[in-house]
Amino acid sequence: MKERMISIANRAELRRQQHQKTPTYNLTSQQLKQYVKSEVKTITEVIENETIDTVLSVMAFSLNTEYGFGTKRISNLFADAIKRLNDVRDGTISLDDIKKWCEENNINI
Repeated sequence: MKERMISIANRAELRRQQHQKTPTYNLTSQQLKQYVKSEVKTITEVIENETIDTVLSVMAFSLNTEYGFGTKRISNLFADAIKRLNDVRDGTISLDDIKKWCEENNINI
């Protein structure tokens, strides 16, 4: 008897789901493009921030455990690195200039 009640409930639920309408959104192509662009920008920022956090965390660990850098020295280094990253983002200095400096100083990345 219970099995029959369960199967009836399942059929009733299926009927309700079949009769439910899929929501429709009216967007112009311009609005859709703007929405997609906004979402891509948000996702890109999240990925950039997570990448930077990961690289800085690994560098901090390595600088401390392998080279004896303390908290103050690592914090100062990261403050300067973040300043440089912002300069690259703002166009004050180019990444190519930094790469060229690394090559000139025999720093392989």
